[in-house]
Amino acid sequence: MKRLNKNQKSRKSMLKRLLGMTVSELTSTIGTPYASYSFRDEEVLVYEKAPVTNIALHRGLVVKCDTMTETRKNPRVKPDVKIPVIAYGKTRIKGVVRDMSVDGISISHEKNITFKHGEVVTLTFLLPMNGINRFLELPCLANDTRLENGKRTSVFLYNLSNDCSQRKTISKYVALRTTQNELDLDDLLIRGGRENLNSRPVLTA
Repeated sequence: MKRLNKNQKSRKSMLKRLLGMTVSELTSTIGTPYASYSFRDEEVLVYEKAPVTNIALHRGLVVKCDTMTETRKNPRVKPDVKIPVIAYGKTRIKGVVRDMSVDGISISHEKNITFKHGEVVTLTFLLPMNGINRFLELPCLANDTRLENGKRTSVFLYNLSNDCSQRKTISKYVALRTTQNELDLDDLLIRGGRENLNSRPVLTA
């Protein structure tokens, strides 16, 4: 309990220091945001990880911080388009990506196949992001298989300890889709690409 209170006080103290910062001061302190959007007379920067999720700026200065880190630590997002996937394990099956997070992914498939807990499986699919289909080949460990609406849904945990590039792609996709869902925006409104502040993904309503 003491450690929890100490962490909460530390986070509140840090958030207070962010207030009044400029964009350049902010990014040098907590890094570059995944996306941004304009709401009324404020610009909102969206972050994937703690200590903040959304930061609002007015006239170039930080005026508000969203600290809902616990509820959005590992959000699951559903693709807005059908993403076919092939699972290579003891057998090869075709399916569709149901949802995904930074930790794992679930797929729906029709075949009467159950993946055993801990079974090694490789998932391959094209992930659409920023107008580009990015090929992913993800080594995973099976976690669970269940029957939902007449189709089997299997859940897998990524095994990407040595693959920073694919983990970064997944994290970016999840962050963009989370923001998109919260704002109820169409995917066509997401644009951006390179990993710098001036060309970060931007949401325009």
